[in-house]
Amino acid sequence: MAAEQFLLAAKQSYKVKLLGAPTRGVLDISNMHQVDSPSKNLTLHYSLSKSLRIPEMTIDGKGIQPDFYLDSSIPAYQWVSYTRGMLEEM
Repeated sequence: MAAEQFLLAAKQSYKVKLLGAPTRGVLDISNMHQVDSPSKNLTLHYSLSKSLRIPEMTIDGKGIQPDFYLDSSIPAYQWVSYTRGMLEEM
């Protein structure tokens, strides 16, 4: 969740471009709790609060979208070299 908050703040700058895949989209949900069932076979996860800071721009379920999407054809371990190459071409 802290990473999504950081990305949301960074995205406000015109100097920042995000590369990668969409985040998980959990920034609007907070105060998570969990309860185990009596049999310990199931665990219920629930939140006590949800942010409504900008109702028209929710992040839940969608995540923060990158400016440049890096799909699965580029393995995660190659993202840095791919990004470096992309910046050198600009």
